[in-house]
Amino acid sequence: MKTLNEFAQEKGGVWKYFDLVCSTPHPSGHEDKLCERLTQEAEAAGLEVRRDDFGNLRIDRKAAPGYENAPCILLQAHLDMVPQKAPGSTFDFLKDPLKTVVTGNKIHCNGETTLGADDGSGLSVAMDLLTDKQIVCGPLAAVFTREEEIGLNGARALADEFLKGVYLLNLDSGCDSCFYAGCAGGEEDFGFFVPEYTAPSDKWNAVKIEVTGLAGGHSGADIHLKRGNAHKFMAAFLAGLGETIAVSSIAGGSVVNAISRESAAVIVTELSLEELQKRADAFAEKLKSTFDAAADFGFSLTSCGMPEKVWSSKFQKDFLTMLDTLPDGVFEFSEELDAVAVSTNLGVIAALDDGRIKVGCHPRAFDDAKWQQISENCKAHFARFGGSFESHGPYPGWKFKADSKLLEAGQQACEKVYGTRIPVRAIHAGLEPGIFTPKAPQLEMLSFAPTEHHCHTTEEYLEIDSTEKVALWLREVVRILQEVK
Repeated sequence: MKTLNEFAQEKGGVWKYFDLVCSTPHPSGHEDKLCERLTQEAEAAGLEVRRDDFGNLRIDRKAAPGYENAPCILLQAHLDMVPQKAPGSTFDFLKDPLKTVVTGNKIHCNGETTLGADDGSGLSVAMDLLTDKQIVCGPLAAVFTREEEIGLNGARALADEFLKGVYLLNLDSGCDSCFYAGCAGGEEDFGFFVPEYTAPSDKWNAVKIEVTGLAGGHSGADIHLKRGNAHKFMAAFLAGLGETIAVSSIAGGSVVNAISRESAAVIVTELSLEELQKRADAFAEKLKSTFDAAADFGFSLTSCGMPEKVWSSKFQKDFLTMLDTLPDGVFEFSEELDAVAVSTNLGVIAALDDGRIKVGCHPRAFDDAKWQQISENCKAHFARFGGSFESHGPYPGWKFKADSKLLEAGQQACEKVYGTRIPVRAIHAGLEPGIFTPKAPQLEMLSFAPTEHHCHTTEEYLEIDSTEKVALWLREVVRILQEVK
């Protein structure tokens, strides 16, 4: 097993940049340091760097002599990563470099944190191409956006002039086995609840309950894999215990676009710890028939200190019923697109400093009207149980241009690098081309990227050979597009 830094020093190329990305903290909203380091690398290579008012980057490489009239090709990736870490980890995403290791064909963080190959791999293959002095070509530019993972905010705020070009290659699909030529739209929806409290019975037992052993994953790309939602499981279990418990808190999840893998509750109960564990184990066994459960899935119970207050009986019943009946998962599947067509995900339950409880969901659909209807349904559902509603970051779906010269160039490049053409699909997730379409309708766009697995989880890893092939593919696409008239 090697560290990524050791591997990068041996291999150079794209790995030099992936090591730079992984060694620089860059969770959503905290991309400035990574922007600075990429700017330094680009300027050292003689490239022009600009930042818009939101802090997005555009890096330009001038055309080589004789190629001034070639079409400008944009390489697009996002600067931020989803920060998830294993329970008990003390890792600080704002300060610590990722603890990346190389095992066989994989780069990963040994199960402690997310890797951020989404979209560190896209940044890296783009920088590798832009700084390669062996390539003779027309104008190239990279467009690197901020805060993609928390609502595509950088793409929304992107200066229109940053999208001047003819073709755009989005390097954020996480897959090199197909082209993505369309994406779902969606938004982040939040319900806010003001709990009512009462004093706990001093004759009852205080217990912390945790849902453990779930895989989690991307709430768009993985929502169909039946990995289970920790918040839904917790709500159903607690609701079934009725008046034998009084809940003090439920919390878990940090982003709405990650499937909930953990949920924790503090309760007081008239039941013994042994009896409660017996009921939890029986409930977990029933759940295992409904999703793809790992061997270590279950409810972990431990005695804890008595909380100062617990929810009132009415609020507890209403809130647990609200969670238990809140829509979650896949609603429609498209045979034509071979993808989930409509879904929503319950991703976050959090206690706010002002005393309210926040519940966060993420509806998605290829048809914008359908995710908008889910959002309206969530609003009505929250209101039915006394909650207020906010929505953030709506983004449209992306419809592909069927007569794309870029797609044909991409397929020709695949024949050269991979030996075959590959399928064309739409992805049930938000991609920045959906935001770019109204900003720059002249662009032909395509999404393709190195293959990564278990995105947005601590099991995330990046395939080494896939990344190197995509780097070769990019060079071939650029060569082919120079010849397109």
